[in-house]
Amino acid sequence: MTNALKNIKLIIFTSTLCIGVGILTFFTFINQSFIKLNETNLQILLGIDLLLLILFFSLIYLEVSKILKLRRKKKTGSETSLRYIVFLASSTILPSVLIALFSLVLFNVSLTKYFDKKI
Repeated sequence: MTNALKNIKLIIFTSTLCIGVGILTFFTFINQSFIKLNETNLQILLGIDLLLLILFFSLIYLEVSKILKLRRKKKTGSETSLRYIVFLASSTILPSVLIALFSLVLFNVSLTKYFDKKI
């Protein structure tokens, strides 16, 4: 039980750190941060973002694989845990994909109109 709590705390800490560094990267990208905007700093921040995201998703993958192993062994509560995972994944992935597609189209249209006016 304590091992599961440690893993959950590590996942929460990693996700919070990912969000924090992502916000720092965004503010650096728009040149509103205490970090100077240049190519080297931006590459370092993006590299840190990438490493933290890989760590975050690998921790989630390990937790899901543990639950799937318990399900194969027919342990008590594994079916319920698997249902929670499927519900959470489906309820978070679908809106994220829709927002990403909408943002992509909106960004593409606005850039096209902007460059049409300038050029």
